[in-house]
Amino acid sequence: RLSNSGRRESTRRLATAARIDFGGPAFVAAEARRSGSVLRLLDSAAFVENGDARESLFDLALGHLRARHQGELSPAGRFVRIELAGKERTLSLAEVEVFVRGDNVAPRGVATQSTLNWGGVPGRALDGNRSGRWSDDGQTHTLEDQPDPWWELDLGAEHAVEQIVLWNRTDGELGKRLDGFVVRVLDEERRAVFEHAGGPAEERNAVELTAPALRARRVAARALAALRVREDAAIDALVSHFGDPDLRLAVVQGMRAIPFARWPRDSVESVGGALLMHFSSRSPEDYDTRGGREILALADEIAPFLESIDAEAGRLFRDLRRRLGPQVFVIRPVPDSLLFDRTELTVVAGHPVELFFDNTDLMPHNLLVAAPRSLAVVGMAAERMAQQPDAWDKGFVPDLPEVLYAMDLLQPGQSGTLRFDAPTDPDDYPYVCTFPGHWVRMNGVMHVVADWDDVALPSAAASAEPALPSRPFVRNWTTDDLRPHLRKVLGASAERGRVVLDDASCLTCHAIDSEGGVTGPDLTEVVERYGSVEELLDQIVDPSAQILEGYESEIFLTTDGHVVSGHIVRDEGDVLLVQDDPYRDDYLELPVDEIEERATSSVSLMPAGLLSTFEREEILDLLAFLESLRAR
Repeated sequence: RLSNSGRRESTRRLATAARIDFGGPAFVAAEARRSGSVLRLLDSAAFVENGDARESLFDLALGHLRARHQGELSPAGRFVRIELAGKERTLSLAEVEVFVRGDNVAPRGVATQSTLNWGGVPGRALDGNRSGRWSDDGQTHTLEDQPDPWWELDLGAEHAVEQIVLWNRTDGELGKRLDGFVVRVLDEERRAVFEHAGGPAEERNAVELTAPALRARRVAARALAALRVREDAAIDALVSHFGDPDLRLAVVQGMRAIPFARWPRDSVESVGGALLMHFSSRSPEDYDTRGGREILALADEIAPFLESIDAEAGRLFRDLRRRLGPQVFVIRPVPDSLLFDRTELTVVAGHPVELFFDNTDLMPHNLLVAAPRSLAVVGMAAERMAQQPDAWDKGFVPDLPEVLYAMDLLQPGQSGTLRFDAPTDPDDYPYVCTFPGHWVRMNGVMHVVADWDDVALPSAAASAEPALPSRPFVRNWTTDDLRPHLRKVLGASAERGRVVLDDASCLTCHAIDSEGGVTGPDLTEVVERYGSVEELLDQIVDPSAQILEGYESEIFLTTDGHVVSGHIVRDEGDVLLVQDDPYRDDYLELPVDEIEERATSSVSLMPAGLLSTFEREEILDLLAFLESLRAR
């Protein structure tokens, strides 16, 4: 049911992946013969764990990538019109995006609407602000309860429109106002060339105009790399299709999913040559699009490998690429470690920079850049936010002048881009994730240098392997979500709960009967501490609400400007032994005379959000296992 009609696109993908895992290759083969099912299969490929099913999906993806589409790709239109039918309707939009070959062309057009109220001018739907909260000043608004309101975008000329995305209001129940929306695309003569009637509106509403065959080829290109099997064959197929402009964005995205350290040398050279040809016939304006930025990111990642093959040719490649757009960096989390995979970046003062953050972890993360020597100030402010009711709405980004640039909070599997001009003053600027408990470990340094000659080319080894989420995101569980179901713990499986315990890496920090980690208390002690399963759940969901005595974390600012955080294992007078890494069993020796400032952290060493990749039944099984420890 969720696979076919789940309200959210992500839900439909995850449910389809679950069906594939259960049914294996036979299910893939049967579904592939059904009309309209191929797109859904391939779009869910990244979440499939069944190895045999991944092999079957690879063959399916390869076949569709090689197929040739027939006929017109998508309708050519100049006007995009959104309408609500009815006598008493109100139209309010957060953002409208119109994609042509991966580029959102909507901001280049001119918007109008039927009426105006509350300052919600039509141009707000083109300002790049997707937030559905009215307080964020990015929403359009017509007069309330008027007949047949509309919003319209004039693109200035006809374009082959491939996708239209409507971002909806999210304040309370106001998003329901968009239910039953109609999207029309009109040509130069205002004749309708496409019409779509929507049902219940979501926060993000995507309307596809591209021919299904071409959509399948694009999804197939991304799926080849995401499946993580037969990578040499995937690389060959992607390289051979780089020249197809209708597939290029999807091909580039697929290429970047496979670390160049694993590419054959001749494939690296082939891509480098194709990029050089691409660069030689285009201007910087050609790369001022989503697809163009993806190509520049690909070029920045492949540059060190080209230079390692041929130093002179590699430098020429780098110089040519540099003229075409901003420095583009891809950053990913190291799974289960609270670390970024890149801890140093070098940018040129005053020049544009884009940080693409791909959250491949099992926990939420954000990314912000702060003023020099302000890591502790920003991190401590983020910790104080943890207990504030609006912290999630603010993405755990402190409202401080030291925060220079910030990205929204990203759930597992999501990605985002932070765009800014590098500071004009050369210095070291920290970048950090400020989700509760993360900032001390999950940070890096952005070196701002005076000119290009000071930029050191990153080594090939610096390109880390993309970290695939061990489990997909399910939900940010709260005790209110789970409390009505706690009666089912008595009938849940303690045996399956032990498997959940291992999947959540609980024994990295905790122990059972002295076997396991030493960062946190023995789980038998934890269970005895809390008198009911509800109290135990509260502690797991919100570990910072009550930290057991003796397991508090302290934060130290050292005389040389570094920040250390962790549990004090032993005080030897002139030296403190600090467990600064909860995932290791060795200790940091911190001389007392090097401590400039010291404070007790209000955030538990146990990260929040550890249950966010588990289904409700799995959490109940986990609680059943923990309750079984109480009976010992």
